[in-house]
Amino acid sequence: MPGKEIKELRQSGQLEKALELALAEYRQEPDNIWTKRNLSWVYYEYAKSNCATATLQAFCENLQALAELQLPEDEKLLFDNIGWLMVKMGFALMKERELQPEEKEQLFVAVKAFHFSKPSQVYSSLFNLFHKIYKDTDNYLTFADWWGFENFRPEDYAEEKMPNGKPMIALVEQAYISYAKLLLPRQNISGGIAFNKERATAFLSKMEELEKNHPEYQYPSFYRAKLLLALGDQNNVLSAILPFAKKKQNAFWVWQILSEAFPSEGDIQFACYCKGLLCPAPDEMTVNLRTQIVPLLIERKMWNEARTEIDKIIEVRKSKNWKISDSLLSYQRSEWYRSASRKRDNKFIYKEYAPTAEAILFRDIPEENVMVSHLNPDKKMLNFITSDGRNGFFKYDRFLKKVAIGDILRVRFQKREESGFCQLATLSKGEDEILHKQYIKHFKGKIRISKTNKFGFVEDVFIMANLCEKYTLSDADLVEGEAIKSFDKKKKQWGWRAYIIHS
Repeated sequence: MPGKEIKELRQSGQLEKALELALAEYRQEPDNIWTKRNLSWVYYEYAKSNCATATLQAFCENLQALAELQLPEDEKLLFDNIGWLMVKMGFALMKERELQPEEKEQLFVAVKAFHFSKPSQVYSSLFNLFHKIYKDTDNYLTFADWWGFENFRPEDYAEEKMPNGKPMIALVEQAYISYAKLLLPRQNISGGIAFNKERATAFLSKMEELEKNHPEYQYPSFYRAKLLLALGDQNNVLSAILPFAKKKQNAFWVWQILSEAFPSEGDIQFACYCKGLLCPAPDEMTVNLRTQIVPLLIERKMWNEARTEIDKIIEVRKSKNWKISDSLLSYQRSEWYRSASRKRDNKFIYKEYAPTAEAILFRDIPEENVMVSHLNPDKKMLNFITSDGRNGFFKYDRFLKKVAIGDILRVRFQKREESGFCQLATLSKGEDEILHKQYIKHFKGKIRISKTNKFGFVEDVFIMANLCEKYTLSDADLVEGEAIKSFDKKKKQWGWRAYIIHS
């Protein structure tokens, strides 16, 4: 058998002679595995030479000829070397020019004829190549299904580093994001909506498993939520998107997605739009969000605010030479629009409603009822007490304008420090009759005032000196008011302290 001679010829670069000898041998024994191997390596060397010159047509023809030999699947050494050739050729072509659809198809048809080691570095490199070739095209799904997401290596799950040192999300995360995006409903050529519900449902379980094993990934939860919305699964949207939304809460488009989770709750949608419009972003990027909020402003008869947004939208569209929609022109012709005054911006209104939207992010944190036990209006700080006697303090002005001692507040705590200072997730006024009765009581009786310290008592209720002075109270005066139960740290005991005197 001339196998040795064929090998020497191809290794010395005499490919024509090697091919002639290998073909003659193969024609004599077409079913002999050794004749197939000898010929296959000659085709490999031809394809390798095509890589050096970036000659796509000849490259694919040589791989096609090699594939027609129908070598068994265990010829991994040859197949993996072919894989590296494909990676080299593909990236060389992309560096040289933008590939045409038919060229992309040529490469895929050529590569899918072989049986590579799985998982392996070369197989992951092939994925990386075709991920870039087919990204954002329908063929991506076909390629990804052929490749098989179960074949990723442990290294593919790790964050990568770009040449400039900047981090880049893991190849696996990129793959799942691209796949999920292409499963979302899209308008087809005929104007209808293309959406494969069965395929989307099947992929959801894979995304959920990925999120469970890799909670550090940010974007899969976002796209899983988008798929759930498309499937009409409103119940699970929030649990899917909340981890992502918390990390990306300063991105306006996150609030657009969150608003879609509440299709029948206009107040929450409105709050989401408000929060989104407070996020930093170029005006041209928030045009759609502004357009969405206009009908809700009109519905609330917030005419000035609605005109402000309409004028802003039109200005941006004109500056970009974009079309002005009929609905915007219709607004301008309306009587309410002509009567309204444009404001500088709507930030004041949006700041007022944004906390309602922000509260969505923390629905997984239990809400507690607390009572205001002390107040510092100048610093916008308050102290609180809970039903089990725990104390703490926090700033309230981000959520509420006015509070008073004895108010019941509904709170979600984001963080509680040993000092007692609390960082809030949400805050709103509430009601809790049991908590109120536990710490508040009405009192009435004659006051006993200390001659030295000027404070007083009505039975067991302590009246601070400043209240005695404010209401010019004298010893034995009849005094009526409200008292709150408070803990004396020095005496280490509970007592009653007046906070309201009825004059």
